[in-house]
Amino acid sequence: MDEEDNTIGIQLGCNGIVYILFEPIEAAKENNPIGLLKKAAQQTNNAVLVTLFSLDNIDEQKGTCLLATGNAYSETIENSSLQTLLKNEIADVFLSGLSTMKKCGLNETAFIELIKPPVELIIAGAGNDAFPLVQMANVLGWHVTVVDGRKTHANANRFPTAKNIVVAKPAEAVKQITISEQTVFVLMSHNYNYDLAMLKELINTTCNYIGALGPKKKLEKMFAALQDEGIEVTEEMREKIYGPVGLDIGAETAEEIALSIMAEIKAVLAKRDTATLRDKNGFIHEHHIAAKS
Repeated sequence: MDEEDNTIGIQLGCNGIVYILFEPIEAAKENNPIGLLKKAAQQTNNAVLVTLFSLDNIDEQKGTCLLATGNAYSETIENSSLQTLLKNEIADVFLSGLSTMKKCGLNETAFIELIKPPVELIIAGAGNDAFPLVQMANVLGWHVTVVDGRKTHANANRFPTAKNIVVAKPAEAVKQITISEQTVFVLMSHNYNYDLAMLKELINTTCNYIGALGPKKKLEKMFAALQDEGIEVTEEMREKIYGPVGLDIGAETAEEIALSIMAEIKAVLAKRDTATLRDKNGFIHEHHIAAKS
């Protein structure tokens, strides 16, 4: 709590208390804490990591002990009632998309942490205005794939930090992309036919976010073209398509537009209504601690 204390260097500046759990790493044990973290990092969908700890009995710390991926579990908890409790809480975390803490007894608490894979940002269009979007995504640790039909534009020399570069027409490009909960698309090729072909490939997928650069009338024109091809554009489909793409922050330059796009994608994935934190009531970060029933 001492703001002048530089021993650990956390420097919270908010007169808070930090509890730190030190865990031994047994290399011979496959599911040691580092092993579980590595497995979580390899997932393309959400995973849940469970850490059991006690603030009252420091000699009894089970630590990071369980990884859940869908309905699969890395370990079996010896206490069957505790395992049942944790499985129910894990299911709730998967459903809510929020980490939580659960009291498991008089002296033990479970931190049930949602581990999301990196956002997979697919940019359809390798023009110069894609540069700041790729750079900002890289800063956030997102994985970027640049897609374009022109190898003169879509190449590693122009986009050295992109994870993947796909030079192909939309139908072939989409076949090379695995769509998960964290996959988002931005259509910004400045080629109407290319964007239309890409939208046609994506509109019936499970992708939760498709951003379309350009005015609303361009997007409506694309919807009409799809309807003419016999593809019904339902309200459910429209819900995941954001055009004009980005938040209304008064963006003018390519860098500002990239910022507005990144902010919108983050808000959509986090299921947040955009507003200033000044006007938010309650905590900045969503969290809750569930007491034992």
